[in-house]
Amino acid sequence: MIYPDKNISVKSSVFVREQGHRIILHGDKGSFMKYGLDPQENELKAGKKPNSIDWGKEEKLQWGLLHADIKGQVVRELYETIPGNYMGFFDNVYNVIRNNMEQAVKAEEVINDLIIIEKSIESHKKKNLIPL
Repeated sequence: MIYPDKNISVKSSVFVREQGHRIILHGDKGSFMKYGLDPQENELKAGKKPNSIDWGKEEKLQWGLLHADIKGQVVRELYETIPGNYMGFFDNVYNVIRNNMEQAVKAEEVINDLIIIEKSIESHKKKNLIPL
């Protein structure tokens, strides 16, 4: 994705022998890198319930690393991942239907995400930039 002030590339593959960082952000003042997938899926597969203790909590080895220059000071430290909350989405759907609450994720936001995904696939197939 190309913006007036930055370029963004998204890469992924299931066909890799060595797993790398899951997220890498580089800027002119620093980088943020993170390993690992959201642990909620494996916890569900293992029979753990979303309301159990330490649900979605990652091991320290999976935390993100920030290495940056912040106001002239070099910072290199780990940041604990905020535990995920799949159930929060479904709780919101319930409350929208039953209690007339506002949607946390709006239909327009979902549509925009789908457009970006479709345009990304089109761009890859055509090996060309596709405007959004």
